[in-house]
Amino acid sequence: MFHSTHWGSFRGEADPSGLRVRPRPADPDPSPLLATVPSAVDHPARVRRPAVPRGWWEGGQPGPGGTRAALRGRKDGGGSPLRSEAPRRA
Repeated sequence: MFHSTHWGSFRGEADPSGLRVRPRPADPDPSPLLATVPSAVDHPARVRRPAVPRGWWEGGQPGPGGTRAALRGRKDGGGSPLRSEAPRRA
């Protein structure tokens, strides 16, 4: 099975040393950036589970001055894990 990125299509295979990436054979000039895909698997910046911005759950108003805008860019305004008990948007 092939996967796609901004840098092209590839086939990923697990081997004892980790993920192995092979560019799609039909790609005449595969990007060297495909070689960075294996390092993304365990990168600390990766979102480990589905999450949404806190302002979405708290029902803040979009746009300037709303809760969502006030939380944007703040470390404590980051994503909250999706939970079944989370409030629903109206």
